[in-house]
Amino acid sequence: WSDIFLLQSLLVRHGLVVQFLSKRELLLVPIVGVVLWAFQFPLLRRTTRRGESDEARKRLDFEALRDACRRARENPVALVCFAEGTRATAERRTLRGSPHRHLLPPRVGGFGALC
Repeated sequence: WSDIFLLQSLLVRHGLVVQFLSKRELLLVPIVGVVLWAFQFPLLRRTTRRGESDEARKRLDFEALRDACRRARENPVALVCFAEGTRATAERRTLRGSPHRHLLPPRVGGFGALC
């Protein structure tokens, strides 16, 4: 969690509010959920709902990120996406063919919508 506070303290000096691409499930966490909602953080789904295709979930994530980019053009913010890799295990690294010793290979994720 310290990286979030460090980024916020550095970027606020330049007049920017920091917004993170966040998991939608974090809305259920007391206080954190209210902050995410109040500051209009882009909320992405990491799992599909019942009856929803993976493609539909990705489309909703893409639209959420596109909306965040539109809002950022009107009111500048620092939009931050942390690299994936916090749940790296030896099995996952082998399965994905990671060239890294302790990380999963990088994925485009939310940055794909910016192109």
